[in-house]
Amino acid sequence: MALVKAMMAANPLIVILGTALFLTICGSINGTASSTFSREGTQFWISRVIPVAPREQAAAKFVHSYLVAALGVVTAGAVAAIFLHVKAAHMAAAAGLSLVAGVLLTVVGMAIDLARPLLDWTNPQKAIKQNLNVLLAMLADIGILTIVFFAVKALVKAKLGTGAALGVLFAALAVVAAASYTALLKFADRRYPAIE
Repeated sequence: MALVKAMMAANPLIVILGTALFLTICGSINGTASSTFSREGTQFWISRVIPVAPREQAAAKFVHSYLVAALGVVTAGAVAAIFLHVKAAHMAAAAGLSLVAGVLLTVVGMAIDLARPLLDWTNPQKAIKQNLNVLLAMLADIGILTIVFFAVKALVKAKLGTGAALGVLFAALAVVAAASYTALLKFADRRYPAIE
């Protein structure tokens, strides 16, 4: 614990990024987004015939999955604040990064499940616990976080200040998250009619 506190005092950027990673893992690495369509099972046909556009349904499902992720971020943030004594300013910056990253990870999980939904099940647990999409989404999340890690290394190597590095990272994540969300809605419009 003393070593952790020493590192926290020495480099605020490490504290913020480490906390953001912890919050992101606790909030977004779960099976909610990556099973969102599969959980409908054989009742998915209702989603195809109701007078609500697929993109609107996907947007509503996104909100549900994202709120689950946000709740995880809040809970993990409380744990970090209590046990690691992360400063409020550092926590706010970490939470901001985690929440914007959560948009991207939620979209990726949903897109994977929308591409190959597991609708043929009799036990609801199969839609999550025996759904390959959940594993694929976790692997995709690990890949995305690895890319972010190397991007952060590049920012540190460029000797940007803490504020500048966090600003660049936040802006890049926000742009990618917004683009991915837009792509998800378009994908839903194309994919819904094709799901049997």
